Amino acid sequence: MGESPALDAAAACLANAHSNTLRNQRSSGNQVADPVLYLEALQRLQEALAEPKTGMSIHTLAATTLLGIVETLGGLREDSKYLSHAGGTTKLIEMRGPSNHFDEFALDVLRSQRDHLIALEWK
Repeated sequence: MGESPALDAAAACLANAHSNTLRNQRSSGNQVADPVLYLEALQRLQEALAEPKTGMSIHTLAATTLLGIVETLGGLREDSKYLSHAGGTTKLIEMRGPSNHFDEFALDVLRSQRDHLIALEWK
């Protein structure tokens, strides 16, 4: 933590969503995560994606993964952005290429997305 504003914001959003889920609390609009934290995470992610170096970093890929988890914690909703995050994560994995997934953190992120990668191919 502390190396990527996008990853930090996504982690804070996930922690908030997890805490709210455990307490069975929802924010206005029936969202599991605090909308302010979620929007902050999206903004930081967009900023990271706008820069070639940070856009292709493992931290940005991890941030998209965490935001996808936030969406799954929210349950099945019509306005869920889960597929959007999963699709973005898949695109980043493809763009990063196989040579960028060899350190343990990158492999863990990649492994966490296996099911999503397969499911999106069947879509």
